[in-house]
Amino acid sequence: MKLLAKVLHGSTQTITTKKGSKLEKTRLKVQDVGEEVNGDLLAYWIDFLGENALSDAELSTILREEVEIDIKRVSASAGDKGGAFLNLTGGAVFHQGHPVQGRAR
Repeated sequence: MKLLAKVLHGSTQTITTKKGSKLEKTRLKVQDVGEEVNGDLLAYWIDFLGENALSDAELSTILREEVEIDIKRVSASAGDKGGAFLNLTGGAVFHQGHPVQGRAR
């Protein structure tokens, strides 16, 4: 699935997996700007793990810019207080038709 979005906020960190290995994780907050939105304000948090994570330099180039994101996985989960959450995992990010992540080039 492809998502056309404006990047509102993002951060990259190193996390430790259950097996004890280190993994890069980027978390982006994006606003959906695709035609299907039809004026509504829809914002999503998207996680990029491992080779799909963005470096700080890559992240700074796309902040407040419109990008196209390949969504690899969509799932839902229930919160502790009865809320429901949409979980999105991203793949490649494209800005002006070119891949942002250095590993995707």
